[in-house]
Amino acid sequence: MYLYLHPLSMEGFCIEGLRDYQFCQTSGTSFEMLAETEDLAKQIKVAGEIYRQVRKLLADKNLETVQFSVRFVERIKADQYTGKKPLIIKRMEDKENDKNEYYREAI
Repeated sequence: MYLYLHPLSMEGFCIEGLRDYQFCQTSGTSFEMLAETEDLAKQIKVAGEIYRQVRKLLADKNLETVQFSVRFVERIKADQYTGKKPLIIKRMEDKENDKNEYYREAI
C-alpha cells in the first residue's frame, strides 16, 4: 500500500539550528528525514521540533500511519551532475536508485 504525500507539503521547515534537510523515502509508507545542523549541541532540540512539525503535517493529511525517523548527517550532498540538492530521494529495495552512486552516498 502506497500513501501519497505531495513534495510541496514537505517544503518550508523553518527550525532554528537546522541548516539543511532532505527526505529519504524508505518504503511506500515510511521515510527518513536527513538533517544537517549548525551545531551538534542543538540536535536534540532540532529533532524535537522536527518530530513535532512532521507529526502535525501527517495528522493534517490523515497520514498518521506513515512512519518516519530523523537522522543527523554531517552534510546533505548535492548531485554531482546538477549541483542541486533534491528535496526527496528514494532508498527502496526495488528501486533503480539503489544502483545510483549519488543516492547511495546521500544515505
